[in-house]
This record gives sequence, C-alpha cells and structure tokens, in this order.
Amino acid sequence: GVFPAVGFHPEVVGLRPSDIKLMSQYIQQVHWVGEIGLDGSKRFSEFYAEQKIAFERVLAECAIAGGRTLSIHSRNAADDVLHCLEQQPTAGIAVLHWFSGTDRQLRRAIAADCYFSVNDQMLSTQSGQRIVRKIPSERLLTESDAPFAAPKSILTIREHLHACESSLADILGRDHEWVVRTVQNNFDRISCNDR
Repeated sequence: GVFPAVGFHPEVVGLRPSDIKLMSQYIQQVHWVGEIGLDGSKRFSEFYAEQKIAFERVLAECAIAGGRTLSIHSRNAADDVLHCLEQQPTAGIAVLHWFSGTDRQLRRAIAADCYFSVNDQMLSTQSGQRIVRKIPSERLLTESDAPFAAPKSILTIREHLHACESSLADILGRDHEWVVRTVQNNFDRISCNDR
C-alpha cells in the first residue's frame, strides 16, 4: 500500500530552484507525483512566479510521460492551479490536497474532474466541514498530511486516517464502513492506471 512519488512543494521552490532538474529525471519512473502546486499565501509570495514556472513544467513533463496521479497544493492559488491544469489536460489525475478555495473554485475543480484529499485537521474546522459536504462522494479521498498536519502528534498515520474517516462519517451522516468503502473505491479508481 505504499507508492513512491516525487514532488516539488511550492514552499521550497524559491529555496531550491535547481531541484526541478532532479525531479524531472524521476517523473518517467513513478506514477505518483506530489506534492506539487502553488502557494499564494503572503509568506511565499516572493517566489510565486518561480512556483508557477515549476508547476507548469512538472505538468508538461507529466503529460509527456503519459499522465500521472498528482497531489496538488493550492492554498490561496486555486484559480491559478485550475488554469494550469486546464492548460495541460493530459497531465494526469488531479488530487487537490486540503482544498480551501471558494464555492466557485470548488465547482470549477469538480467540473475539471479533480479529486479532493482531506485530513482530520482540515475536518476540525468549520470551513473544512463546509467544503467536504459539497465534494461529491466519488471524488473524496483521505490523507494524513504527515508529518506536517500534526508534527508533534503521538498518533500514527493509520490513527490519523482513522480519525479522518470517523470525522467524515459524522460530517456526512454516514457510517464508518461506508466512508472506508467509498474512499477505497475512489483510491482504486485513481490507481487503476498504475503500470
């Protein structure tokens, strides 16, 4: 159940711009790419142009490689992320990690066939709960966001995922087994092209 991936997190693009070359060497060898994307928060705005260049390059290389499953960061940058995905429709299956966009952006992402990965920390907020209620169940995935979501947590990744499933069951008014089955079916769907 462990799949290797390569990624180039937008938060480090400005610190390590040459890593794009290293990442590019491995895209052909993996089927999962992420975390990639854009971060439009004030803290990383200085390198936003560089982030965009790196994200567009990764998407282009994924398209050349025949498409990949992509874990995508879009904090304060959902419109730009979706625009880049629309420009590279064969880059692969987009999974928007911890999506926090507007309702309009969410509808746009759903229309673009994006999936959404959620974690227990996201689901502990009212805005996260509001968003997850609007995500079609066939587009829903879970994530731990380890080690970032709770770096000092004593919970294991499995325990974080179980907590996320329990929160989803409560928020959606479903039983835990339905959540587990739904997420597994969705994961199987995005994994079916694994070579």
